[in-house]
Amino acid sequence: MSDPLVESARVIEPFDGGAWVEVLRRPACGGCAARGGCGTRTLARWGAARPLRLAVSSRQPLAIGQEVRLALPARALTGASLWAYGLPLALALAGALLAEALGGDDPVVALAFAAGLGAGLLGLGAHARRASGRYRPRLLEPPC
Repeated sequence: MSDPLVESARVIEPFDGGAWVEVLRRPACGGCAARGGCGTRTLARWGAARPLRLAVSSRQPLAIGQEVRLALPARALTGASLWAYGLPLALALAGALLAEALGGDDPVVALAFAAGLGAGLLGLGAHARRASGRYRPRLLEPPC
């Protein structure tokens, strides 16, 4: 079994049974800190404008400004990635291949690809509503 992914967060608004927390984002690699590298630094700057806020459950009361640690099983991240990318892509390709097999010309194949992509995104939304708790980070107890 793989180790969970652990991130630090700060409590911004406690509520009964948990709190809203803001994840303390950090660059993915040392290249960002060194102002060089692969271009991820530019993407990280775009994301830095909006902090990531999450609601977490807690058996203990939490205080504003308290630093906590969140854990997400690596398997949950892998599963979410497969659903998010795999389902829309698979249905888009299936739509395009089916249209081509039925003798459709290029515009028909493109429309079938778009229809499959749309169906995949709708399916992804339905899956996200059913399984949202599976992909939520958990508060490591006791808080730090």
